[in-house]
Amino acid sequence: MSGEVKDVKRFLGGLVLMGWVMAWVSPLLAESGGRLVVFTTDFCPYCKEFMDNVAPAYPKTDLGKRFPMTMVDNFSPPKEWEEMAWQIRFYPTFLVVDGHGKARGQFRGYRGEEFFWSELEGIASRIPDSR
Repeated sequence: MSGEVKDVKRFLGGLVLMGWVMAWVSPLLAESGGRLVVFTTDFCPYCKEFMDNVAPAYPKTDLGKRFPMTMVDNFSPPKEWEEMAWQIRFYPTFLVVDGHGKARGQFRGYRGEEFFWSELEGIASRIPDSR
């Protein structure tokens, strides 16, 4: 398979993922300015590290208030996240969704607190605060 065909398939897969985000997330965002969706698994050591180091304080931060966190276990996702969860292959995957249900950014992996906050702040800076 040529590189161009692979690129087209990857692009189309991304469009499908964004479509699912908009369809499933929009109703959940009616009362907030957006959401941080974290796709995890029980066997992921990086997910555990994120949960131990960042998750407890996250809701108390400005970004945590602006983008409340939704945790999705990739192997037993809630019905509304099921289709999207099966498209995720790397854990944790962080998906930032704006207040209209549009996926505005995504990053994969947890490489420490500094990396997490830097990535999230970069995405948040491109989204108008609608609170």
